[in-house]
Amino acid sequence: MGHPLHANGCWFERRLSVASARESSALFLDRDGVVIEDEGYLADPKKVRLIPGAREALVVARAKGWHVALVTNQSGIGRGMYGWNEFAAVQAAMMAALGDAAATIELVAACPHYPSHPWRKPEPGMILAALQALGADPAKSWMVGDKAADLKAGRAAKLAGGFIVGTGEGRNERAGAMACGGNGFALRSIDSIAALGPWLKGAGAS
Repeated sequence: MGHPLHANGCWFERRLSVASARESSALFLDRDGVVIEDEGYLADPKKVRLIPGAREALVVARAKGWHVALVTNQSGIGRGMYGWNEFAAVQAAMMAALGDAAATIELVAACPHYPSHPWRKPEPGMILAALQALGADPAKSWMVGDKAADLKAGRAAKLAGGFIVGTGEGRNERAGAMACGGNGFALRSIDSIAALGPWLKGAGAS
């Protein structure tokens, strides 16, 4: 069975959601260090561990009618450390761990190219392609990442703002990530993806 590869060699998978998003708002989530623990060039599905609160945050996003997309750099593929089969196995393990909440993720984009490519964060290519596919409004959408590159990609895509989490590389990257704020791009620091649920329930989801 073939993989859902874009003409540029990147993974671009539109998934069926349990319920169609009712809003034009979207959450763009980095994977390693945000949704699952960052194991460093993760190729073994047995090492997949969810960040506490990830499942619950996705459930709230679905209830609030947000689009959710996963946008992940996977330079381990470009470096020859593993292939798309291993990426697919890790993805399957993550979705299984998420259970019913996995259906919240409508789109998955992954860029294998290294050191640079229009779809490799901090470039905005993955986010821009996902915005178009989802019919989402960048001015109502947010990026969630553990690296400055994630937030730079969100700002370049003209999203409303972004969250830098304290998990993964977030503690080391926080200062650089926070410097991405301003000029219409709001930046917030949170302990982990678990804090998204309360934010989505409150003023952030209005």
